[in-house]
Amino acid sequence: MQLHLAEAEPLVGVKLARTLEAVAEQVQNDEPPALFCSARVTSSVITLFQDSMFDWLRRKQQTTREATAADPTPPVVPKISITVSVGGEKRAAEFASPALRELWEEVRAISHPDYPLLDAHYSPSSNMPCADFTLWIAERFAANDWPSILELLDFFTFKNEIAAIRSSLQNYDFGRFLDADRELLLRLKAATILGYRIGWMGHEENRLSLLEDIYQHCLASYPFVVRPSEFAHLLAGANKLIRKRNREGIGFNENLLTDDRLSGFPEVSPAGEVLRRFPPTFAACITLSMRRGTPIPGTILLRLGGEYGLRQYGLSEEQNRHFAERCGLFEAASDLQALSRSLTKDVLLEVATKHHIEVAKSWKKDRILNLLLAHGEARAALASRAPTGFVQYRPAISEPFNAWRARVIAVQPVARCLACA
Repeated sequence: MQLHLAEAEPLVGVKLARTLEAVAEQVQNDEPPALFCSARVTSSVITLFQDSMFDWLRRKQQTTREATAADPTPPVVPKISITVSVGGEKRAAEFASPALRELWEEVRAISHPDYPLLDAHYSPSSNMPCADFTLWIAERFAANDWPSILELLDFFTFKNEIAAIRSSLQNYDFGRFLDADRELLLRLKAATILGYRIGWMGHEENRLSLLEDIYQHCLASYPFVVRPSEFAHLLAGANKLIRKRNREGIGFNENLLTDDRLSGFPEVSPAGEVLRRFPPTFAACITLSMRRGTPIPGTILLRLGGEYGLRQYGLSEEQNRHFAERCGLFEAASDLQALSRSLTKDVLLEVATKHHIEVAKSWKKDRILNLLLAHGEARAALASRAPTGFVQYRPAISEPFNAWRARVIAVQPVARCLACA
């Protein structure tokens, strides 16, 4: 997919039969969500993360339906005043879009104080969003609301790139290549827009790899069927890229893609259904973290690290932890012995001295550790010193999670072809 710098075209949109649905089971009393105990999602579900920045997606559905039934004419919503910095000076500004005003109310607490919708931890010149807005953009597509999308992009995208994105992607339809739920098609389109707004990727192939990664995790959470007649030239484009990478020695020597790898995928697992309620960057971060491995067996360290692409989409370490706590797939790692093994021997000796436990410096770490774990106060001290951020699967989650991982791997050829469109 190539973006061409050109003047923006008139707005042309399509209607969506239904808005994004958000259904997720709330994890209560350390029990796995009912979703993992049944083949289908029940209709009486509870919002999983009420305080999420995307909670408006769920709240809005009922109020929108009621307002539409009562009056088909949308109400006039006053603009909201904000303060932005321009050239080192602050000036007043306003959101023209009511939808963007709603979004701002949700994310203002994590936004830059002078540069709305940008991350306060980064230089404004980096155009780093304060959140992953893929779900919001997909929902605006569902409402045929390009003006709100363009206004959002204006806060963290260069002007010429906005024009190119609108010109190239406004009428782009992934339904040409996939027979799938409209929700998946719009999510892919939203992810494409956010991928192409990133100003610097080092090399265009880096952007294709990032889009492939995001597409892969979108496709893993939804059923779809490839349209063979429309996919033939995408397959040729993907194989052209593979040949180029093989010639240049980039990565491993990959095999060319074949038609048989574009179908016959594992079914969408309950874990995949849950993850579709979160930004695709979170699912991609799970895969990235598993690929990196962990020094503590049986755990996962969910961290972005230096992953620039996912960070430029808007996913932060704080949001990553927020989603991990609320998705229902993970819980904090509970094996204190495994966690404490990462502590140095000097730390273990310090804990032993503080709690008057007799140990010898010549002892091996495991012997000292086992003695400390048998002592109540020393055990508590180890828990306070143990590394944080490690999670483990919740009970009964392993099977559906592994099924999701199998589908992520299986749909990768389709994702690559779409990225090369």
